[in-house]
Amino acid sequence: FPTRSQSFSSLMVIRWDQVNGVVHFIQTMPLTVKKEQVPLYLKAAQQLNHGFLFPGIGINLENGGTYYRLSVPVSPRGYLFDYEVGTYTKFALRKASEFMPTLQSTLDGQVPLEGIIQHHQKHLRTLRANAKQYQLTGRYQRRSQESEWILDFSEPGVLKVLRDGKTGVVSDYTQLDREITLTDREGPLAAKSKGVYEIFLSNGKLSWKKKSDPVLNRSNLLTTGSWEKQE
Repeated sequence: FPTRSQSFSSLMVIRWDQVNGVVHFIQTMPLTVKKEQVPLYLKAAQQLNHGFLFPGIGINLENGGTYYRLSVPVSPRGYLFDYEVGTYTKFALRKASEFMPTLQSTLDGQVPLEGIIQHHQKHLRTLRANAKQYQLTGRYQRRSQESEWILDFSEPGVLKVLRDGKTGVVSDYTQLDREITLTDREGPLAAKSKGVYEIFLSNGKLSWKKKSDPVLNRSNLLTTGSWEKQE
């Protein structure tokens, strides 16, 4: 199935290995290695796989396709819960999107093999710093439809939407950089469908851009105008 994280867009394959009692979450990378580059890629992958936790960088030697694979043992239990599938899928996607720029830079000759570990460490620090810029905390407010609306992010992973002081909907959300997926949990304004948005934070103002959401009332509320952070 297709996967996407910011500019990273590719495919995920989930393979159930019943013989060995393992589930493989294989996130392909939009990076094809030329035959003459295969030895360099293998050396780069070896260093990164040994230099960081959760190794999984690989290559299909037949077509030069690249991927990150997370293998999860399920024996003797024999199954995964739905939230586990979601967690492992997102983890494999994140690792692939993290590793690919370093691999690409190495193949392009911009990063020498002897400096690949330090380069990737710097890359991860930059990603963490950027992620903090979009960390949602506190409360944001705006007026709409002659009402005072508040987005409350006081609890991690939970968004409470209040209308004139009363809770309209409580949503669980997952966030990857600027992309947020909302899943309504309860409340009179709760919807059955999920909504995916991109957020923008600047000078205490929060703006939303819809990526996919069939719920018009929710998308109109979030995206029409900016939200001011409460002091």
